[in-house]
Amino acid sequence: MSLIRQVTALVRATSAPLPKYFREDEVNATVLACELHGRRDLALLVDFLWKTGVRVSEALAV
Repeated sequence: MSLIRQVTALVRATSAPLPKYFREDEVNATVLACELHGRRDLALLVDFLWKTGVRVSEALAV
């Protein structure tokens, strides 16, 4: 089996589906982590995205 096929098989075997949405506790933990690392700007962006439901591209276009 070629290296490319081996890597592809490994990725398929270990890949999990992406979540459809975040739970409130996950968002709160993310905001807290941003604040603890001195990234208040990112904390505000995550909070804004969560509370308004806008897409990242829409928020960054403002």
